[in-house]
Amino acid sequence: MPANFIQTFSVLHNGKPLIDGQLNTSISKNPLFAFKAKGIKAGDKLTVAWNDSRRQAPGRNQRFLK
Repeated sequence: MPANFIQTFSVLHNGKPLIDGQLNTSISKNPLFAFKAKGIKAGDKLTVAWNDSRRQAPGRNQRFLK
């Protein structure tokens, strides 16, 4: 079975790019990413989107901050 890993990811704050990244096979099986950002407040929307090496439909997770 071929390896499956996240190749690209992005974090959007209210629809505007905050972070973009590219990964490769040297990344952990279950990676943890952390970042700091200023100006994020309650009610804002953070979206994390990614594409994996199987080139299936992109993943997406949205969350409104409390």
